[in-house]
Amino acid sequence: MNHLFNRQGRQVVQESDADIDELAHRVMGAAIEVYRQLGPGFLEAIYDDALCVELKLREISYERQ
Repeated sequence: MNHLFNRQGRQVVQESDADIDELAHRVMGAAIEVYRQLGPGFLEAIYDDALCVELKLREISYERQ
């Protein structure tokens, strides 16, 4: 992992391609589970809240929009 700095001067860690792929797989799994549980027809805010819950359950860190 390489250490880089963002525009605010905070140190960030550059993940490897394998780490990014694994994280993407986990996040997509969380999103699919939310959709499977809720189904279609809700407002975006409902899916957003549910995804945050699912990400927390899966111990995936996130920032809300």
